[in-house]
Amino acid sequence: MRIATLLLMSLAAGACGLEGEIFTPLTDRGHVLLPGAQDTVLTGRVDVALAGATTRAVRADGESLGGTTSVSDDQGVFSLRFPGVLSARGALVVAERGAQAVFGLVPELPAQPSVFHEERWIALAEVHPVLAELGVESSTVALLVLRAAHLNGVAVGALSGDAILDAMDQALALMATPGSSGAMVATAVATLQQAASATTQGDSPWDLQSLSGGSVLRAEWLANELVDLDGDGVQDADSAKLDEALDEAAAELNLSVCYVPDRIKVVFQVELGADLKDGNCATLDPYKWAADTPASRVFFTGGVHSDSPICDEGGQEGCLQTDEIEPTDQLLGAWEPNLVPMWDDGTHGDGVAGDGIWTFEVELPYWDPSTSASGAGLRIGYKYTLGMPGQGWTSTEEWPGNKRILEIVDRNSDGIVVRRDAFGDEASNKDKANALKPSAGGCGTNAWASEPVAGCGADTEERMVDTDGDCLADSWPDPGPVVPLIQACDEAD
Repeated sequence: MRIATLLLMSLAAGACGLEGEIFTPLTDRGHVLLPGAQDTVLTGRVDVALAGATTRAVRADGESLGGTTSVSDDQGVFSLRFPGVLSARGALVVAERGAQAVFGLVPELPAQPSVFHEERWIALAEVHPVLAELGVESSTVALLVLRAAHLNGVAVGALSGDAILDAMDQALALMATPGSSGAMVATAVATLQQAASATTQGDSPWDLQSLSGGSVLRAEWLANELVDLDGDGVQDADSAKLDEALDEAAAELNLSVCYVPDRIKVVFQVELGADLKDGNCATLDPYKWAADTPASRVFFTGGVHSDSPICDEGGQEGCLQTDEIEPTDQLLGAWEPNLVPMWDDGTHGDGVAGDGIWTFEVELPYWDPSTSASGAGLRIGYKYTLGMPGQGWTSTEEWPGNKRILEIVDRNSDGIVVRRDAFGDEASNKDKANALKPSAGGCGTNAWASEPVAGCGADTEERMVDTDGDCLADSWPDPGPVVPLIQACDEAD
């Protein structure tokens, strides 16, 4: 907030009258609303044989990155437009025409530096030579780097843009080595592309959701074509040989990832809609306390919890410095309702637009509780509200009186803390008057996981969620486009 204030003051001093043109009032609290960031436009080219292909951008898991789609012209040229607030590492640009599909790995798509920058155009050819034309070579490089990240146990987005570029260089060198596993993968990709250009099947052979790990080809497509993937003269009914060569080649790439040790991305996701279940696996009424109006949206608010370990003096570790308390409170909304917006439009860290999962992404202080003297991490309280900007608590909060609590611990070691909640669920991490049934571990209140209370549940950390509706947690929530904070591995911690 202090930084924003200084920026506004400097602009007012240096451009008299400009503020009236670009700023508009937000609330009667003295805040201002800045104009939206200008778009980022990504331009590229596909093999001319794929002229007319539809191009789009997806994350490494195959989910849409957002932005526009584009049909390449008769020269194979295309352009994709993205909101200026969007940032991503390790995204794929995919070009498809009929059964043919090629793709390229984009090391980094940065957000606009500020709302005052003009529309920015990025040419793929200037990012890396292999991206000058999307085809067999760019597709092979993407496959190798994605698989290498998977073998190293990290998402490709956990790598820096420079690390991805280096891995792409390594992949190209390996592909150029005669008889190598990388060369075999390139041959297989070329063979598949040729088969796809001649097939009557309407879909491509690639399983975009599995490019990082598992079988990269759709079994039903390959079974109908029976192409010779490895050139041994025998048609292949499955992708086993390609997957084996891909694993072997990817294992030769040297990747490294080092997370920033004292900060972490935290993603809050809250579901709002019909047919939701609470922590007791009972039907949830999200509008028990909050009014459901067409114009309402979801907001986040919270602050540092009084149970957080606070440093007694400077230089201590494993605790929150006193001068970090107020900035952290402000980042979380400082318990002001309907001030910090959440998003369900595919931007600001949101994974899928309009899916009823609202997202708030924030960067918070971090330390590993297991190595701290207190044994506790940063502890915060928070709550979701449903209303209009600047509206008060009445008829907007999940429930009156109590709050949710969360200890910032990276339980799945992916460099991100993701907390998925259901709006109005009083049987989850609500601190007091908790509705979790005794049969499920409830005792009317919620205890910190690092300070368990006999007979009481401890739903106070990052946790797995139920994705198939059987009320059993089965997977970690997807952070969507949010990537970890990383640093060069040769930097001192």
